[in-house]
Amino acid sequence: SFCPQVSGIFNTRSGDSACLAAAIMGASSLGRSMGCAVCLLVVGVVLFCLGIWMTTVYVSFTPVYTELTCVLNDPEVTSFSIGTFELGVAVTSTCSNPNPYDLIVSSTKVGQVYMGKANAMSEVGTVTDIPEKKLPADGKGNITAYLSIAPSGGIFGSVFDIIMSSEIPIWLENNLEVKVDAKILFGSFKTTRPFEKKCVMNWKVELPATSKLGPMSCADTFAELIPEPVGSSAANTLTFPADSMAGEEIDEATTQKNVGCGLGMAFGYGLGVGFCILGAILFCRARRSTKAAEAKQSQPADVPI
Repeated sequence: SFCPQVSGIFNTRSGDSACLAAAIMGASSLGRSMGCAVCLLVVGVVLFCLGIWMTTVYVSFTPVYTELTCVLNDPEVTSFSIGTFELGVAVTSTCSNPNPYDLIVSSTKVGQVYMGKANAMSEVGTVTDIPEKKLPADGKGNITAYLSIAPSGGIFGSVFDIIMSSEIPIWLENNLEVKVDAKILFGSFKTTRPFEKKCVMNWKVELPATSKLGPMSCADTFAELIPEPVGSSAANTLTFPADSMAGEEIDEATTQKNVGCGLGMAFGYGLGVGFCILGAILFCRARRSTKAAEAKQSQPADVPI
């Protein structure tokens, strides 16, 4: 409606041109305002999502290390000779890794195996192999230890004396280490820590040639252990606690996590909300300007006299 008024007053071709140029410039300005508003809103949403992601990372790595817990399954006899009493045993533990990164569990050295009562143990074998096992993040895995037991002649008599009426305790050294190599945003958490556990299980021989094992239990020392009877359904666990891990590395990784995630959350939430508010204000202003221009265009043009 503005253009006909200008044309009627000046009645020149230059008036129409000036009006058209003004209309184009006004439309271009509104378009730029609307575009800026949309861009600010998009950037604000992206930054806010960054803050949410940083919060998720912070929660996932709090604490930096959560203790690894293993359930000791019933030992299995892999081989047995009634003549020599040589015994092969496989002990499997199902371990749960609650951390958001992989853990690697392996053997550090050969563990010794003993037989007999707690106050009269004799060395009878070794833990021959504990294959390295990778426990996936937030997952489970099985760790198997293989034992080779060959009672010597020195203890054979004492074992033979109790074999018909009692169960024979088998004691073993379980030497493991846990490796951690986790990436935490701007830093990392690397450490390797050995865990030396003492374990015990009862062994029972039944004629003519049957061999049975009781559930295995573990502790820090042999003195803390009491063998469970064969046939018991006791479910024992083995833990790798956080206080046994490297305190300095955990503290350093915790600081990196707190600083990195804290800055990320402040940056994401702060700028995200700010950009969204600014974009919303510009968008509302652009909408009002558009409605005002449409209202002017809808008014009837004045007819020049």
